[in-house]
Amino acid sequence: MKHIFKHTANYTGVILAIASFTIGTLLLLAYKITAAEDLLILGFYYTCLAVIVNTLMVLVLLFNAIANYKDYSENLGTIAGTLVNIPITLLYMEIAL
Repeated sequence: MKHIFKHTANYTGVILAIASFTIGTLLLLAYKITAAEDLLILGFYYTCLAVIVNTLMVLVLLFNAIANYKDYSENLGTIAGTLVNIPITLLYMEIAL
């Protein structure tokens, strides 16, 4: 998949978005299956960490988009892919509580 992207920041952003989604989904599923309160707490801390890391990644992607404005399609697609995790996270929080 790395050969699809011209810029390493975009590749890293997509991998981070996929990883964040996957980990969040697995935590939610594990909590719903087991109803273990520890998983709910772990999910909360994971969400806090993911917000910080993904926010920093979006900033990096914005700077990359400005620096490489000619590749706007790739840059905007990567930013959108990262930001789509926000409504998914809000939905997961609604489901968990």
